[in-house]
Amino acid sequence: MKILELYLWKVLIISITLTWVSLVGLDSFFNYLRELKDTNADDQYGTLQALIYMAYRLPQSFYEFFPTATLIGAVMGLGQLAASSELVAMRAAGVSIRSIIFSTLKLGLLMAMLIFALGEWVTPLAEIQGKNFKLEKQEKHYAFSKAGSWFKEDDKKIHIDKTWNQDKFLGVSLYEYNQDRLKSITRAETAERKGEYWLLYDVMVRTFKLSVGIKVQHYDQLKVDRLVPSDILMLAATEAKHLSAQELSTFIKHQDQNDLSTTRLKQAYWKRFSIPLSILVMLIIAIPFTFGSQRSAGTGQRLFFGILIGITFFLFNRAASSMGVVYGFSPILSSFMPLIFFLGIGLFFLRRIR
Repeated sequence: MKILELYLWKVLIISITLTWVSLVGLDSFFNYLRELKDTNADDQYGTLQALIYMAYRLPQSFYEFFPTATLIGAVMGLGQLAASSELVAMRAAGVSIRSIIFSTLKLGLLMAMLIFALGEWVTPLAEIQGKNFKLEKQEKHYAFSKAGSWFKEDDKKIHIDKTWNQDKFLGVSLYEYNQDRLKSITRAETAERKGEYWLLYDVMVRTFKLSVGIKVQHYDQLKVDRLVPSDILMLAATEAKHLSAQELSTFIKHQDQNDLSTTRLKQAYWKRFSIPLSILVMLIIAIPFTFGSQRSAGTGQRLFFGILIGITFFLFNRAASSMGVVYGFSPILSSFMPLIFFLGIGLFFLRRIR
């Protein structure tokens, strides 16, 4: 059974990988065409740099398309085994349908763990590095990292430890220069935008003067007319889908403590778990294509039904997320509703297998 299981895994891995790469390649091609609009002959961000930037974004595409690729690839892989009568030979050798299903789901569990790791550690880092690469090539004075964000404007440099949203920053350091000499350092624990100005809270200002040395002043609040360039507020705000589950959990706690909306953050948090689990559901749906009424169907028919269900799941997943935000559904419900729906369909057809 061990040899047969490894052979089954090999067929599935090859089929799923080919489908995965094809879907991501197609999506990346259209994204690259859209990205060409941002290229400019006047700076260093040309067509080659746009291609490199798209390479940084590949982990996110691989993460999002894997469930769909799993369904289509499994339908094709298992269907090919059925068409060549290899599954019939396995059953003749004493391997039950239940054993084949269990072996397939064991592979799915391993893939789910790998995809979770991809979304938790690789994707957020790649997104940050890609954003920094693009900004550097466009000769913009901004930089992003896990340790915070840097901005440069005229004679000021600004560092922000954490960006909760476009209107609230945590740990703001403002460095002001007089030509090449450091003039002052302003450190605020929190900064909030209030319409046309910013309020800094728990502020310490250190002013450097040759005549008197360092002058230190403390303020509970300090009003600042301009803090971060308005054109990069969107860049400064972290997108929820690019955060790890641990970072999302921290953000959610902070928003709850300040009575701020957490719907999108909670939805992104639960998506970190629903996407890996959807891999198992996609395999459960794919199995009836092999042993059910589709076992006598041709490759074209299996591919058609696999793509149709895969696209339906992909669109239903996105629609459920949007509906959850618009209609105020529970984030956990809107994240797992497509999963539960397709799991029910898969289990229904599994019970009909003989």
